[in-house]
Amino acid sequence: MSSFAFNSPKKMSKKFQLTVVVLLADLLKNGFTFQESLRFMALIYPKEADLLVQMEQFFLGGHTIYLGFRQLGFSDKYVAQINLGEKHGDLVSTFSRVAGQMKDHERQKQSLYKILTYPLILVCFLFSMIMGMNWFLLPQMPEMTSADNFGIWLIQHTPLLTLSVMVILCLASMFVKVLLKKHSQIKKLTFYMHVPLVNVFLQYYYTSFFAYEWGKLLNQGIELRQVLMIMAEEGNTLFMQEIGEVLQKKLESGELIVTQISQWKFFLPGFSKIIMQGEAKGKLGEELMIYGTKIWEDLLEKVEKGTQWLQPIIFLVIALLIIAVYSALLLPIYQSMEGLI
Repeated sequence: MSSFAFNSPKKMSKKFQLTVVVLLADLLKNGFTFQESLRFMALIYPKEADLLVQMEQFFLGGHTIYLGFRQLGFSDKYVAQINLGEKHGDLVSTFSRVAGQMKDHERQKQSLYKILTYPLILVCFLFSMIMGMNWFLLPQMPEMTSADNFGIWLIQHTPLLTLSVMVILCLASMFVKVLLKKHSQIKKLTFYMHVPLVNVFLQYYYTSFFAYEWGKLLNQGIELRQVLMIMAEEGNTLFMQEIGEVLQKKLESGELIVTQISQWKFFLPGFSKIIMQGEAKGKLGEELMIYGTKIWEDLLEKVEKGTQWLQPIIFLVIALLIIAVYSALLLPIYQSMEGLI
């Protein structure tokens, strides 16, 4: 096999990655070969022609498709799906599904940006106001700063408290990474399943992913044992490889894989039930694909609802902070005025 690799350090932008995947799905669906699709895109996107030509040379050199996409900077979760698409021979639907996921991700990201932009501006304004009070207002009012008032103390120490919280969060994050570094991907994910909200997202995402991809492979006439072998191969994510290896061992020892799947907290309880039902009916591939698609739609719905609730909660917290700041500033003044009266 050729040792050719991309000689350009440039990676595709996220926006152009989506364009490439959408076009590839359309072109392959209309009878273009993979190389013809790349040449066509090189003509209509001259600024990216160099990368597209290198992609073509990479594949002509005998390399697999998924490795080329990895070199272009595609996320591992998409690269793994492309790798599986090569295995089951249905790249058209694979690229269509990846394109749909990338569009969903971009839409959610833009929605989150819109929701967070104004609250972040308010937080910056509030922090600037507190800093202004510390630097300009309180030094001119020594009788207030010397008073035994928690609000004034809070205003004076907000910068230090903010910095302390950030340092603690960074140290905690580093500690968790070091702690989990030597553990398997399965153990890492099991740990993250104890984090509220994050665990729901992980459950729905991985259930949808494995159900759909297993269903795809089974529909191509590949036996479950071979599906697990494919999952354990290099080219997939480390997590997928570990799942494949563990379930292969269970099968070889004569155990039911649904028993192990039901014990993993990062899969929804319904996943193992669908497998048992599908095996009994002889329609496991179809049922897994339908189930995987449904769970993905449920995940998107949960994310949408979560983002809708996020902004009001942030505004409420900011409003309480503003009230606290003004109370801390004005209450000592009122107390001083009462003393004069």
